[in-house]
Amino acid sequence: MNYSKHLIIVFLTLFVFSACQKELNFDYSAPSVGSLQANLSFECVGDSVYGNYQKDSVLNSSNYIDVKANVTTVGTYTILSDTIDGFYFKGEGTFGSVGINKVRLKGYGTPIENGLFHFTISYNNSFCTAEVLVQDNININEAVIQLGGQPNSCSGAVLSGTYMQTLPMSSNNNATLSITVLTGGSYSIATPYVNGVSFSAAGIANLGDNTLLLAGTGTPTTSGTFNYTVICGSSTCTFSVTFLPAAPSAVYSIGGITGSCNATPHGTYTQGVPTNSSDSVTLTVNVTSTGTYQMTTGEVNGVTFAANGVFTVTGYQSVTLYASGTPITAAPYQFLYTLGNGCTFSIPVTGNYIICNLDGVFTTFNYGASAGLTSQAGGTLLSIDGSQFDPSTSDPSINIQISKPGSIVADSINVNTSGVALSCDYYDASSIDFVAMTGTSPQTNPFTVIITSITTSIPARIKGRFYGPVKDNNGAGPGQKTITLGYFDLPLNQ
Repeated sequence: MNYSKHLIIVFLTLFVFSACQKELNFDYSAPSVGSLQANLSFECVGDSVYGNYQKDSVLNSSNYIDVKANVTTVGTYTILSDTIDGFYFKGEGTFGSVGINKVRLKGYGTPIENGLFHFTISYNNSFCTAEVLVQDNININEAVIQLGGQPNSCSGAVLSGTYMQTLPMSSNNNATLSITVLTGGSYSIATPYVNGVSFSAAGIANLGDNTLLLAGTGTPTTSGTFNYTVICGSSTCTFSVTFLPAAPSAVYSIGGITGSCNATPHGTYTQGVPTNSSDSVTLTVNVTSTGTYQMTTGEVNGVTFAANGVFTVTGYQSVTLYASGTPITAAPYQFLYTLGNGCTFSIPVTGNYIICNLDGVFTTFNYGASAGLTSQAGGTLLSIDGSQFDPSTSDPSINIQISKPGSIVADSINVNTSGVALSCDYYDASSIDFVAMTGTSPQTNPFTVIITSITTSIPARIKGRFYGPVKDNNGAGPGQKTITLGYFDLPLNQ
């Protein structure tokens, strides 16, 4: 087997939140300062490409891209993509708060040819990329939605979250409307920006009575009551939002009486699956002065937690931060989020993975990660393989093999276990093989694999842990790598 050979160091960039009181009166007329959020592949973090893109069809209000910017100085902004295939994306306005801000880039122009196009989006000296698929001009099934209360006030309209001048929208700012789906299909809806705020939704609608969740974006520029018009084809309705006057910032500390977060995660986090409104974390704060608050973690593993609102009473109380983004890597640990006062919490992510700390550095082998069971004379061979990058390239990889008489079951096995052959090969970026394997003499601190569960019925799956030293020169050294906190959770091929 040809194993891959490059080592990647995954940095968990932690955004430290300050719980000090903040002044809410900023100069919004000057250009803002900040950077676009991107992952290790320079893809826009949290980007969502909305609408259908068809050859020779002019883009409209349903064609847009949402991106995130980390703003360090408030003010005006223009975020612009390059022009490819006859169209481009642009967003402009004013950032009213520092930290992570979501921005909508509207599409302009007419696609010339079909295909997959890679756009580069720029803001200040930063950039990120997004892919847009243009298809032939064919009929695409779109949903026909009748809004409750049309053409007057939207029936069943329920607002969630806090709405206040200069307080940016967050994941808990939503409007829920009653709808009837007459024809199932895709939909993309966005209200005009009013008072610096818009509400939008996109997805697939099924036949029958239902509800529509519109997410709020933007920063309110003033207080008062404003009307928002929702348009679904020929059906329209209006709901109103009252924005409170700006209030002073609250003074509070994050964490419980003992100084810990007292954090409780909610929801399910799965590699490659976008987070939704059920994904959140609840923690404790101690409020010493009432007022507005804005909390946000740094982005870790593609996900950010954020909340804002108003504390109306002092003392210990709970706050819920809602998740946004899509988990990049699966693991049962390591994804540590930080707020003020040293408050930290971790979020496990399900999926297929082989991970470990390699000489203290968090390392993944998730490309082509797999496990297989094969019968051999008088016994069974278990093989666990994974690569750092595309397995067809010369990148780092890991291979663990266990050969034993009879069946392989949940068990703890090391290179000294009688009657069992165990090996682990780690190939580094220089094509050096660091290995641990069963030998003729007992080894101290032996390499160990613990199979915590193995299911051979469909869907077959294996989970476990591994740790110990691996050495070059066919295991003789002197070069050595130390593996700790190794975990695997994989489908099992038989």
